[in-house]
Amino acid sequence: MKKLTLVSALAVLALTGASAVAQPSPHGGPRDGKPPVQRLSKEDRAALFDARMAAVPVGLKLTDAQKKLWEPVEKAMRANEAARAEQFEEMRERAAEGQRPDYLARLENGAERMGESAKRMSALSEAMKPFWASLSEDQRRLFPMLVQGGARGDKPGRHDAGPTHGTQGHGPKPAAPAQPKP
Repeated sequence: MKKLTLVSALAVLALTGASAVAQPSPHGGPRDGKPPVQRLSKEDRAALFDARMAAVPVGLKLTDAQKKLWEPVEKAMRANEAARAEQFEEMRERAAEGQRPDYLARLENGAERMGESAKRMSALSEAMKPFWASLSEDQRRLFPMLVQGGARGDKPGRHDAGPTHGTQGHGPKPAAPAQPKP
């Protein structure tokens, strides 16, 4: 009797799930019932970046000495963002024109972009060292959240090539506490 009840319950769940999948999305989106992704304009992305940069001194309550150390960090971060935005626009333009470089050209372009990115990240790292050393533990904890736009910086396992790569959510995960057996 228990097996029959279990099989019946599983059949009902399977049919319910299948009918839910077959229903059209209430948002009209083609992505499994999720609303369509809204793309940000170039201006929107720039405005959000500016807001994140303005949030750092306010959110961290920087001292005058720390504000002076923040200036070169912000300059390096703006250089990174400008280069990223330029690359994004170039890729969009090529895609709109239907241009697709061959495999070798894509490898060469990627290698060039990575080399330029590595130089910018090194410059950011050098600018960040004195600023980071001046921050309290609370300020260090908040910094990734401010520059990454929200509380994303505190999620374990987040891999981001942003300015705080390696400072939050990386490394071995703590062992889960032992669960008592029923």
